[in-house]
Amino acid sequence: MPHMETPITSQDATGPSGPPVNGLDLAFGSPMSVTRSEQLITELTEISPRRIIDVGCGWAEQLLRTVMAVPGAHGLGVDLEEQDILRGQERAARLGVQDRVELRVQDGVELAGTAESADALICLGSWHALGGSPAAALLRLRGLAAPGTRLLFGVDHWARLPDQDRLAQMWEGASLSDSHLLPDVVEAAAQAGWRLLDLHEATVDEWNHFECGMTRNQEEWLLENPDHPEAPALRERLDTLRGSWLRGHHGYMGFATLVLAAGSAHGESGTAISG
Repeated sequence: MPHMETPITSQDATGPSGPPVNGLDLAFGSPMSVTRSEQLITELTEISPRRIIDVGCGWAEQLLRTVMAVPGAHGLGVDLEEQDILRGQERAARLGVQDRVELRVQDGVELAGTAESADALICLGSWHALGGSPAAALLRLRGLAAPGTRLLFGVDHWARLPDQDRLAQMWEGASLSDSHLLPDVVEAAAQAGWRLLDLHEATVDEWNHFECGMTRNQEEWLLENPDHPEAPALRERLDTLRGSWLRGHHGYMGFATLVLAAGSAHGESGTAISG
C-alpha cells in the first residue's frame, strides 16, 4: 500500500538509547486480525496443499501459520527486505518449523519467471512486488499455479473515491492511480485465469489496529523518553503520519483479500503482462 512503511527488526534501531523502528508490535504486515488470518488459512488449506509459496512475504507470519496448520506441508517465502526475512527466520525457529519453511531474499518477478510452482499461493498487500498493477501481479502468480491452485490475494482498493482535497491530505504525491476499484481487481483476476471463491474485506477496527500498530512502539518510546534529543523529530513525524491517515485515507482506502482458485487452461482469457 502506497503510504505504508516497511517494519523491520530491532537490530536496525538507531541504537540502544535511540528510538526503535516502526511496526514491531504488528503480527501481520497488512490490516488483518488473528481471526481473519485463521479464516483465510482454513480456506487456503481446504485442498491440503503440500507446497505453499508466499510472494512478498515480509516476515512471513501468514505463511508460517499456514504451514503449521498442514502437517507435512512445506513453504517458500520471498521478499526483498533482508531484515524482514531475518525476522521471519527467527520466528520460524521459535515455532519449530524452520525445517519446513525456506525464507529468502529474492525479487518476486524473478521467482515468477522460474519453474517454481505451488498448490497454494499467498500474496498479501504485495502486488507491487510483481509488477505495476494488480492485474500484472495476478498474471504472474497464475504462472506459478496449476489448475485448482488456491491463492490468497490481498489488495488495497478505494472504498470511496477521494477528491483532490482529500488526496492532498494523504501520503506525499498521492493520486487516484495509487490504488484501484475492487470490481476492477476482481475482473483482472478472472482475466488472468482465476476464479473467485470468497472475498474478505478488512473492518475499520482491523485498519485502526494496523495503523496504530505501525507506530505504537515508537509512541511508547516517546512517552518513556520525552527529553531525548531525537524525540522532537520523531514526535513531528508521527504527528504527520497520524494526520495523513485520519485526515487522508481513513475511510477511503479499503483492503480486501480475494480467495481465488486457478481455472483450467480451457477457457482462460489471460492477457499480456505490462509493468
